Amino acid sequence: MLSDKLQALEPQINELLPKIQNITTTLKKQSVSLHEVAISDPLLVEENKTLEKLKTINHKLEVKVMQQASQIRQLEKQLQDEQKKHIRSNQLLAKSEARLQSIVRNAFDLIIVLEADMRVQYQSPAIEQILGYKPEDRIGKLFGELIHPDDLAAVKSYLDNLLEQFEPHQTIEFRKRHANNSWVYLEAIGSNCLHDSSVGGIIINLRDITEKKQHLEKVLTTNIDINQFRETEAKVSQLEFRDRKFSQIICEFGYDFTVLSDGVFVCEWMTEAFTAIAGYTLEELKSLGWLHFNLIHPDDEQIVWQQIQSCSSSCSEESEYRIITKNGEVRWLRDSKQIIWDDEQNCVTRVYGICQDITECKRSQVALRETERILQRFIKVASLAIIGIDVNGKVTLWNPAAEKLFGWMLPEVEGNRLSIIPEEHKENFYTLFHSSLQGEVHNGVKLHLKKKDDLLFENYYSTVPMRDATGKIIGTMYIFSQVVEEPFWVRYLRPPTLRV
Repeated sequence: MLSDKLQALEPQINELLPKIQNITTTLKKQSVSLHEVAISDPLLVEENKTLEKLKTINHKLEVKVMQQASQIRQLEKQLQDEQKKHIRSNQLLAKSEARLQSIVRNAFDLIIVLEADMRVQYQSPAIEQILGYKPEDRIGKLFGELIHPDDLAAVKSYLDNLLEQFEPHQTIEFRKRHANNSWVYLEAIGSNCLHDSSVGGIIINLRDITEKKQHLEKVLTTNIDINQFRETEAKVSQLEFRDRKFSQIICEFGYDFTVLSDGVFVCEWMTEAFTAIAGYTLEELKSLGWLHFNLIHPDDEQIVWQQIQSCSSSCSEESEYRIITKNGEVRWLRDSKQIIWDDEQNCVTRVYGICQDITECKRSQVALRETERILQRFIKVASLAIIGIDVNGKVTLWNPAAEKLFGWMLPEVEGNRLSIIPEEHKENFYTLFHSSLQGEVHNGVKLHLKKKDDLLFENYYSTVPMRDATGKIIGTMYIFSQVVEEPFWVRYLRPPTLRV
């Protein structure tokens, strides 16, 4: 370091300066004397020349001395700058140390520094709050003196491992005796800093976990196995993970809103499926509110408001309404919500529930109604007799062609059991009817039938199951052919034909 070299040269420089000044003064005096002698005595000319040489040498020596003095002044300035930097560094170091000491004094965690023989070298003031001892009381004591006997072997093994490793070790839990003779549960983590000259010890950071342990003991006293508790906790985490994933892919989203006194809805929680349905992020929803977000379709907003405002107690409500997504698309939601009423505030304070995207269902319903309208029109104008029977065997459908074929009008047969089946053929007919209810389809089945005037005839029919919107079979549809054969009794009465 430059400052170290300057300090080493400073005594020599100080010692040299007076000598140089003395030599300079002596030379000047001699120069004057020689000059006087040279003038008075011509014989001393030669000596005068020598004197001139001495003057030259003296001048060079003065120049050199001045150069060295200039260098000394520069070195002194550099020394002063180094001293100022050193003072500033010491001030910053003192400030940093004061800050560190303040942090250590006010920290809730206990910091202990151990010697290599596991004796306490230092401990932070937090020991008084955690264990009830003064910091100076335990200096020089063995760390394991106050540890619970059942935990001592584990702590000793932990410390032995610390001596062999310089990296931070894993945590360990053990009990240590308090000054009031109670046991305090501690969680500790250690780091071997014996190789660090600024520390020269093993740092142990300890935290009081007594309350946590007491809570676990309460859980154990209720006969809940800790392993089962951990398994349950893991299952809950898995369920939360599953629910989070489901919320990202399903067409339903859950929500929880707090209703302020001015009627503003503040979003407390919303699943991620909301963004997939509405296009808005949760942050946008939270910043702008729900009902004031222009999200609900204008034609439906009043309905939603009235449903909430009409409540005078906590209740469950279900409604269907439209929303306008961020890209302008209109979608249908089925909202199943729980409304919370506060008797003290005399108003609704919270609304939470689940919204299901039923847009495709609504579209399917529209398409289904259109298809049903077309089918009804087709059945009405069809030239084939078409009748429908529910699972109880009662007529639900009877088109005009059936009225023409059998003679009964719709009001006469609707809701009644079939009258077109002769008694002797009912068993066979209803056997096929029950198989149709199981989903079987029959084509070209020949059957004896009866008209309103009791006229018997043969016909062919086909069946198809009738289903509701969920796909459940609710009956059977019969379609009869247009070909009506002559009554079978006519054939029996006809004379036999002779063949050659």
